[in-house]
Amino acid sequence: MNKIKFNHYFKKMPDSIELLDTWIKDIAIIDYKNLTPEQIEQDTAIRSGGNYTLPKTKLIWIKLWSYTIHGGIEWATLRRYTPQKFEYHSSLVGQQVKVEIEEE
Repeated sequence: MNKIKFNHYFKKMPDSIELLDTWIKDIAIIDYKNLTPEQIEQDTAIRSGGNYTLPKTKLIWIKLWSYTIHGGIEWATLRRYTPQKFEYHSSLVGQQVKVEIEEE
């Protein structure tokens, strides 16, 4: 199964994310300068405190859907844009992925 990796547990994530069935639903390229402070906070807030620093360039917006015992939860994440990363994540739209957390 393909993977999507994170360096932290983020507040945006459903609880027990590594155990949930998750799919990539959509993907887009966005520019950091078009994000509101609230959107940046929502994406970067780490559960244990602090925030991840996003690059102030083009970003990949990834919409995910995770299945919980209470039903489906939509959530999203932002990633640094590179053509290779965009191609990889685009190829996974509609597919199930394994979420892995590798805390630093």
